[in-house]
Amino acid sequence: MFAALHLHSCPPDLTREDILTRLSAVAADMTPRWERLTARTLVLDVSGLQRILGGPEEIAAAARTLARDRDLEVRVAVAPTWVAALILASAGVEAVVARGHTPPALAPLPVEALAAVPGVDLALVGAVRVRRLGGARNYRLSAGQGLVGGGAVPDRQPPDAETETLVDDAPLRMPSGRPWPDVRATLERWGITTCAQLARLPAADLQARLGERGLWLQRLAVGLDPRPLRGQPADEAFSQSLELEWPIEGLEPLSFVLGRVLDPLCAHLETRDRAAAVVRLSLQLTDRQTHVREIELPVPVREARVLRTLLLLDLEAHPPHAAIDRLTVSVDAVPGRIVQFSLLRKALPSDDQLAALQARLTALMGAGRCGAPALVDSHRPGDVAMAPFVPTGVEGQDTGAGAWLAALGLTATREAGRAREDAREPAREGWLDTAGYHVRRLRQPWPVVVVLGQGRIPRAIRFGVRSRDTVFRDGPIAQAAGPWRSSGAWWQPSTEGDGAWDRDEWDIALESGAAYRIFQDRKTQQWWVEGEID
Repeated sequence: MFAALHLHSCPPDLTREDILTRLSAVAADMTPRWERLTARTLVLDVSGLQRILGGPEEIAAAARTLARDRDLEVRVAVAPTWVAALILASAGVEAVVARGHTPPALAPLPVEALAAVPGVDLALVGAVRVRRLGGARNYRLSAGQGLVGGGAVPDRQPPDAETETLVDDAPLRMPSGRPWPDVRATLERWGITTCAQLARLPAADLQARLGERGLWLQRLAVGLDPRPLRGQPADEAFSQSLELEWPIEGLEPLSFVLGRVLDPLCAHLETRDRAAAVVRLSLQLTDRQTHVREIELPVPVREARVLRTLLLLDLEAHPPHAAIDRLTVSVDAVPGRIVQFSLLRKALPSDDQLAALQARLTALMGAGRCGAPALVDSHRPGDVAMAPFVPTGVEGQDTGAGAWLAALGLTATREAGRAREDAREPAREGWLDTAGYHVRRLRQPWPVVVVLGQGRIPRAIRFGVRSRDTVFRDGPIAQAAGPWRSSGAWWQPSTEGDGAWDRDEWDIALESGAAYRIFQDRKTQQWWVEGEID
């Protein structure tokens, strides 16, 4: 059995948050299995309350009493299905429907009463903001499901009024098709005004004219639940604390203590099918100060070993300045993830291992130096930024440079460039043809001395390096292509960014076979090697 509580009136001085809190308290006092379907209506599973409160009439009376204790007036309907109880209570019918009598109880109701079910009335006055456990999402729903400041809640509200439902998922998955006003106008032309008339229509003919949406409405008209009732998740804090008998210093003893705190915390997350999106560590120090660290995880994690590694790496970069007396670990929990791996591509490290690896690399290289290179909207040569590392795209498809080159029929190899020799235009005499090649850029440009010939064309290069281990060698230039002038950011002050640049670029090939990209700074007249052409 299910009971639906529909808000009828409330004191005018109550805010919407107060009303939602009081309605939730009424439901929580009666049963742990309840769901808020709209901002005005709650549905409760009262199957096990007969032995405590009595029959359906006593259960409905208890719900009204609990609501009046909180200064709320509600309409209560009890039925074998939750959708029948919802439709009856929203239509203002306070009834107790026995098992097997659901269709007759809904029969006299008008077809418009079906719009009380979330997802039916998609005629879309205003947007509804649905708050979820992991964020917020906008959906288009009926504008008649919201609460206003106080007093009696009207059946309709202005289109510009804010409407909000508090459910843990999107509205009921209604089959796509014609919108509700069109369906209602069609039913009126057929002479269908009540749920009983809609239920008596031939299912095949109804589907042929209104599609799957017509069958969906017909099932609602006889009180069939479109899905099981979803219990409202309780607001539960995930936190664990430990008070130490003696203060500790250093990461090695702290690692042992963190294991004692994180193991029960992760076990709690496992039992609730939750994972940590943000982990916070609060250390109470001997000088009565608190050292707080917060880590936003790239993926939800509930492995104690991974969380301990991440916290220790963060503390290694930001150690506390005194000994530790007490520590508390708390997390922001999100629903647990279920990952389905593919049999058609190479296996990748798990999300937990990947998060730990990125944290280790960040601690080793420094913040902002670990990730994947990303293009920047700039004309500055070599301008690049670090983005979070994502190994694959949607459904395992490669979205990186490999996919882009494959789409063009290219690969970043010298052999590929030679294979496309027939498709290229002939190179101009005295110019270096670099189509199909790429430049291995140096982390920092290397200063060189360039000997210029006639027409200021580079004829020789001197690196000034005499070590046997270096790959750079002096030598005459066999071919040179350029110059390509590049300049920009002259409008920026020298204190912003990297400042302006103004240079001439050349691609050169030595007689020894090595090829480089060099450039001359036009302001300082200094020559630099930017990278090796591969």
